[in-house]
Amino acid sequence: MYYLILLSNTLHRKSGSTSNFYITKLQCSSTGDYCITVVGVAPSPRPPDGFITVRCINRFNSSVGMTYTIGQVNGYFPYVLNSTTGSFSVTQDLVYATQPHSYSFSVGCYDNLSPNLSSNASVTISVIEVDKYKPVITPSYVFLTLNETTPLGTVLASTRGDVGAFRVYNATDMDVGPQGVLYYILLYSDPRFSVDGTFGTLTVQMSLNLDYIGATTFINLIINACDPHVCSSDFNIYITILRQNDHYPMFSQKVYSVTYNDGTPPGQVIPSICTDQDIGVGALQGVVFLNTTPGVFLLNPSTGVLTTNISMDYRRARGYTVVLLCSDTGGLTNTSTVYVTITPPPNYTPLAFSSDSYVFNVSRTTPPLYTIGQIMATVEIIWSTTLTYSLQSNPYFMIDSLNGKIQTISSVFDYPYSEIVLNATVTDGLFNDTVAVHIVLTPGNLNSPVFTPGERSFDINELSPIGTSVATFQCTDADNGTNGQISYSITGGNIDGAFQINQLTGVVQVANLLILPQNLASSLYQITIQCSDHGVPIQSNVTLAFFNVYQDNAFRNFTSGFIAYVNENANINDTVITINASFQYPSTYSFINESVPNVFTIDANTGVVRVAAHLDHDTVSIYTMIVVAIRSMYPARKSSALLTIYVRAVNKYRPQCMSIFNPTILNTTAVGSTVMQLSCFDADPGINGAIVYSLSMNYGVLGINNDNGAIYISSRLDSISHSVLNLTVLVSDRGSPPLSNSYPIIIFITYIPSVFSNVLNHSDSTQTGITFSTATATYPNLVTTEHLTYSITSKSPSLIPTPSLTLTSLPSLATSSLPTSTTQAQQTMIYIVAGIIAAAVLVVGVPILIMLILIWRRVKTHKAPGAATSIPVHTSAHR
Repeated sequence: MYYLILLSNTLHRKSGSTSNFYITKLQCSSTGDYCITVVGVAPSPRPPDGFITVRCINRFNSSVGMTYTIGQVNGYFPYVLNSTTGSFSVTQDLVYATQPHSYSFSVGCYDNLSPNLSSNASVTISVIEVDKYKPVITPSYVFLTLNETTPLGTVLASTRGDVGAFRVYNATDMDVGPQGVLYYILLYSDPRFSVDGTFGTLTVQMSLNLDYIGATTFINLIINACDPHVCSSDFNIYITILRQNDHYPMFSQKVYSVTYNDGTPPGQVIPSICTDQDIGVGALQGVVFLNTTPGVFLLNPSTGVLTTNISMDYRRARGYTVVLLCSDTGGLTNTSTVYVTITPPPNYTPLAFSSDSYVFNVSRTTPPLYTIGQIMATVEIIWSTTLTYSLQSNPYFMIDSLNGKIQTISSVFDYPYSEIVLNATVTDGLFNDTVAVHIVLTPGNLNSPVFTPGERSFDINELSPIGTSVATFQCTDADNGTNGQISYSITGGNIDGAFQINQLTGVVQVANLLILPQNLASSLYQITIQCSDHGVPIQSNVTLAFFNVYQDNAFRNFTSGFIAYVNENANINDTVITINASFQYPSTYSFINESVPNVFTIDANTGVVRVAAHLDHDTVSIYTMIVVAIRSMYPARKSSALLTIYVRAVNKYRPQCMSIFNPTILNTTAVGSTVMQLSCFDADPGINGAIVYSLSMNYGVLGINNDNGAIYISSRLDSISHSVLNLTVLVSDRGSPPLSNSYPIIIFITYIPSVFSNVLNHSDSTQTGITFSTATATYPNLVTTEHLTYSITSKSPSLIPTPSLTLTSLPSLATSSLPTSTTQAQQTMIYIVAGIIAAAVLVVGVPILIMLILIWRRVKTHKAPGAATSIPVHTSAHR
C-alpha cells in the first residue's frame, strides 16, 4: 500500500531581505510514499499565481497524475488552489494592516489510479509585513538656549508631552507591526547628553560648565528614529549655552590676622587675594574697602592685596580692623576681615587723672542718688576710649564706672565729721591711675524759693525784635548763703526757643523770631518758669506764664473787609477807594481772586483802587476781590482783606406810559371811582425804576394815586362848571436826578339834567294848537353855547302828539309848548343816536363825536306829521 503524505508548511518572509521572494522548503518524510514540497516566489503586495505549489509525489512512480483539494475554510480566505497543478493563487492584495496575518487550512491529494490513494496535511500560510516606509521626524530642527548651570536630568526634547521637555517632537512610521516599531539613537554622541531609545527623550547627564579654557558655547545634536531596517532623516537640535555667574568671588582666607610692633614702617604687605572662577559673565570685578580707617592702608582693587600706608603707632591705635568686599561683574560678592594688632612700646604708661586731687562740697541734706561731682582721667593713646572708674568702698558715695560721676548712696546728715576722704581709681585694661577725693560736708538747704505775686499773661507782637523784654519774674528764698541764691530758667513750653530768661534777674526776652504763619492770627505759648536755689539738694518752684503772640496784621481793624461804591458811569481811572495797611513799614498792594478780572486796579505803592474798565450795573452790580498787602521790610508779612465794590445804577431811562386815552364820564359818577388807570414802566433797575405819578391840575374834583397811577374822582363833579377837563399827568422816577415824562389827558363830562315828572291837566274842550302849560328842566352849570331838547312820550296809544319844539338860548332854562311834540319814531331815533354818541366818545374820540352830533341835529329837525292832544305826559330833557 502506498501512502501520500503532505507535511505541514508555513510561508515565511526572508528576514532583512530586500527582495519580494518567499521561499519555503519541505523535507519529505522518510517513512511515507509521497512527500509534498512547497516552492515558489511571492512579490509584494500581491504574489503571482503559483507563488506556492503543493506537490504529491509517488516515490516509486513520479509520473502518476495527482488531484489536489483544499479543506473547509471559514471566514476571509484570499487564496485559491489549482486542483491539477497544486499551485496556489492570491485572489486580492495582501494588506498586513487590515487582513489576518496567518491562514491555517488542510490540503489533500489523491492519485488517479484505482484504487486511488490519498494523503492530506495541515498548512499554515503566515503573511509577513514588508518594511515599506521610512520613519519621519518633525520638525527637522529646533533651537534651544541653556544656561551653563542647567541641572542634570533636565529634559530638553522628547516625543512625550508629559515629561516637561523644552521641546516636544514627533516621530512616525506608517508600517504596522514590527516594521513600524521605532527606536532612537543620538548620532555623534556627546557625553553631556543622552537619548532614551524608547521615547527619544534627550536629557542633560553632565554639567554644562563653561568656566574652562576652550569651552564651546554652541552644540549641534542629531537624533534619528529607526525601525528594524532603516532610520529617519536627521532631527537637529542646535543648543546655545549661556555663561552664568555661578561662582562667588573668593578670598584666599576668610580672616587674616597680622601683628606689628609699634614703629613698624609703612609698606607692609598683607596678601588678601580674591579670585573668581567665572569667565566672562561674573568674572572678577574688583575689591573695595567695606570698613577701614582712612589713610592707614592701600588696596590693590584688582587683587585685594593690602599694604600699610603709615607707621604703626600704638599711641594712635591698639590695632585696626579692615573689612574687604570682593565683587564680580554679575553682582555676587564676598567679604574678608583683616585684623591688624599693634604691640605697645616697653614700659609705657599713658593713663592719668586730670587732677592730683578732687574736692567736692556736699550739703548734709543732699538726697540719695544725687551727683556731687565728676572725676576724669586722660590717656595719651587715641584708641583707649573705654575707661573704667572705681571708688573706695564706703556707705555714703558711689561712682559711675563709665563716666566718673560720684553720687550719694544715703544721707550724710548725721555724719560726725566735716570731711570724708576716698581713693578713686581709673583703668583702661592695660594701664591705671589713682587719686584722692575730698568730700566736704556743708549745712543743709531747708527752704524752697517762692515766686512773688504778679502778672502771668502777656500779649506780644510777632514783630517784637530779638532781645525785647516782655516779662519779669521774681522769687525769694529764706535760706542764707548759696542756699538762698536764686537762678531762673525756662523748663517747659518754650517751642523753638522763642524766649529766654536772665538767670540772675528773671527778665524774659524774645530769643527767636516770632513770625506767625499767614493763616494763624495768634499763637499762645504756655511757658513754665522755674526759680531754683544753689543749695544741695537744689530747691525749686515753678509758675506758668501765658505769652500770646499776635499777628501784625495790616487789616486787623477790618475783619469784615472793605466796602466801596462807584457809579456805573464812572470814568476810567476814577478813584473808588484807598486801602491803607497798618504796617509800620511801607507795603505793596495787589489783588487776588477777583470775581471779574481787570475791572479795577490797585496802585501797588499807594493802595488807591481805580476803575479800569467800563461799568454796567445791569451786567454786574457787585465785584469782590481780595486785597493783599505785603510788608516790604523784614520780616516779611502778608495780610489780606475782602474788598466789595457795589456799582450804583445811573438813572438812564425816562418812564414810559402805554395806552393813553381821553375818557368820558357822567357828572353823576360817584366819588372815589377810578376814571382811568395809567400803565407806565421805567427800564432802570431798582430805585431808578420806581415811578411816582402827579397831576398838574385837578380842578378840585380829581386825584391820582402817586404809586400806581390810578386817576380817580376826589369830590362831586356837580361842583364844577366844566364839561371838558384838560389835565397833564407827570410821570417821574425816583432816580437821582429824577427823570420824567408828561402826558396830556382830556376828560369829557356828560351831564345828566335834573329829572322831573309833572302831571299837566287840561280840559277836554281844549282845542288843538292851544298852549295850556310850559314844562321846564334845569341843566346844572350849562354853558351858553349848549341847548336842551324836549320831547313828549305818549302814555296812551290813541293819542297822537303833534310835533312842536321850541328852542331857547337861556343859560339854565328852556321852554316848549306841549303841542309841539315829535312822533314815537323820532323819539326812538333820538335815543339810538344818543347811545351811539356815548359809545363813540368812549371809543373813537372827539372827531367822531362831532360828526355824530351833526347827524343827530339833522334827524332832530325832521318832524313827522300828526295832531297834538291834551294828555298827561312825562317830560324829559336831553342834551
